[in-house]
Amino acid sequence: KCGTSNIRKATPSRTGAFKCTTTGAGMIVPNAAGAPVNSFSLITPGPNVPVARSFTGLVAGFMGGMRTIQEIIPIPNWNLSLSCYSTNGTSSINSSSINGMAIINYLGSGDIVNCVYINSIIPPQPPVGTGIITITKVTNGGFGGFNFTTTGSGLSNFSITTTASNQIQSQTFAGLLAGSTAGSRTIQETGLPSGWSLTGLSCNSLYGGSAFSTNIINKTVTISYLASGDIVNCVYTNYFPPPQPPTTPLTITKNT
Repeated sequence: KCGTSNIRKATPSRTGAFKCTTTGAGMIVPNAAGAPVNSFSLITPGPNVPVARSFTGLVAGFMGGMRTIQEIIPIPNWNLSLSCYSTNGTSSINSSSINGMAIINYLGSGDIVNCVYINSIIPPQPPVGTGIITITKVTNGGFGGFNFTTTGSGLSNFSITTTASNQIQSQTFAGLLAGSTAGSRTIQETGLPSGWSLTGLSCNSLYGGSAFSTNIINKTVTISYLASGDIVNCVYTNYFPPPQPPTTPLTITKNT
């Protein structure tokens, strides 16, 4: 039995070239001379125009072993958000936006593992005493509108709409009061459209000092402390599965 790994790259603000290294069975690509190597590059042709590299026919199950994909970082002036999900829910995956590594511990038979690398230009640091919170939405397999409710100083309920699969859109709250007097803030995705699921939820602190947590089960981000001069970026990744092929009826006839 086989499986597939898809690596998707998107840059919301501008074009860019990014290199990744791989390890594990089947994670090789031909270089310019046609020789197999454990590395590849992805070049985005324009802002918010995703590109991808697929590894198909991979040996699945325990025989396939562990596989890794890692973006070579740091890339000056770029921020990375990484999330992975299993289409069928039968694979085991870990990922980290800090070191840019996705680890496929186990690839389920017939499963497709998707890892989405989102790189964006690091914006200027906010003024002292203030901070920024950005919520980024990625939709894989479809597009649509998604609603969010919020609590806390300076936040308000909002919606994000994508108009194409693999598209990235965001909502930014700037000029927020920072520090302990601002209190805790929460963002929750609510009322997912029929057929959609939340497959990835991650946050990072661009300038450091903020404290936050994520809960993918209840689709909630809690920013308990927004540091002065920091930017907290949280990425919600949603997936809409492809239609299932029609079932062919089976008729059993008994002749006696």
